[in-house]
Amino acid sequence: MQLPEGIDTENDRMVCKLNKVLCGSKQARCWNKQFHEFLQRFNFQQSSANHCVYLGQFEGEKVYLALYVDDELIIASRR
Repeated sequence: MQLPEGIDTENDRMVCKLNKVLCGSKQARCWNKQFHEFLQRFNFQQSSANHCVYLGQFEGEKVYLALYVDDELIIASRR
């Protein structure tokens, strides 16, 4: 997103309003499909309970990955 001309970037109290949400947009669906295919290459399995959650393994440890639009949350045990 770019700020319109004339917006003072020095003023940190200024915000921009999105006219459309990202959820459900073509770009969001395309990004999610590409990320899904990427995770499958590493044998991550999509949860049947919630398609935004994936389970995989890395160096013998369980890894949970949750996606929300364009954000990820990764949970794994710590060595």
